[in-house]
Amino acid sequence: MIRCALLLCGPEHKYIPLWPYILELFKFLQTGSKAPSQQLLMEGDMNQGNILPDFQIALKLSSGQVSNKRLPDTILDELYDVAFTYSAAISHRIDYPEIVRMAMKRMREFSKETKNKNHRNSIKKLHGLMETNIKYIETEREKSKLRPHQLEEIQEWQKKIYDGGTPLLAELASYKRAKDQERKEKLQGHIPKAEAGLKEYLESEEGQAEREKNRIEFENMADNIDSDASGAEDKDEAEEPEVDISRMSKSEKKKLTKGKKDKVEEFSLDTF
Repeated sequence: MIRCALLLCGPEHKYIPLWPYILELFKFLQTGSKAPSQQLLMEGDMNQGNILPDFQIALKLSSGQVSNKRLPDTILDELYDVAFTYSAAISHRIDYPEIVRMAMKRMREFSKETKNKNHRNSIKKLHGLMETNIKYIETEREKSKLRPHQLEEIQEWQKKIYDGGTPLLAELASYKRAKDQERKEKLQGHIPKAEAGLKEYLESEEGQAEREKNRIEFENMADNIDSDASGAEDKDEAEEPEVDISRMSKSEKKKLTKGKKDKVEEFSLDTF
């Protein structure tokens, strides 16, 4: 419903108050000690039935998808997306600073309450972008000297601001390009960066260093095993007792001499 209403937001349409519905998404993100921690993607989350769908086309989630460890992150991404899009769609309005006041207050509260670093940084980033746009609109409307009853002049001013581009509209363009590319990769079967988990760690500098450390450790372990085995053989050979002839009796010497003269004779089965 929110995304459908976003299509009706813009300079040629009337203002639609969507902030109350967008801010409802915060209720699905736990804060305080119950806030979701930053976890790697679990093996069960990669099962075909548990992979989270694209929320732009999904109507409901299965029980496996509800238990997916990445669900809070996906909800936060959707909240960020619709809040960013809506804020940019109304960023040209002369009353923008007043319209977003309630939303920015809720964002500040969430940033203080949540213990998830990624969630806090995302909302702080969006709050900062909106604050930059507020300063821009306040500066421009002070220059215009417009009064509330000058409706036609206000409409022309807003159209001029929109055509010139606001800070939020510029940021939204680059954000949408990156988001569309990420969505294409997901539809093509690639693992999204946000869900890379173990793969992302192994490809990082820290992961590569850990892999190299393990490789060297196992190589050393194999070398130690080989050296221990060869050392054991040498020890067995070295431990073979030497015969002291000087202490042997005459009969023992004769047996030893006879044994040295014994030969193994070869024979052929053809002789039988």
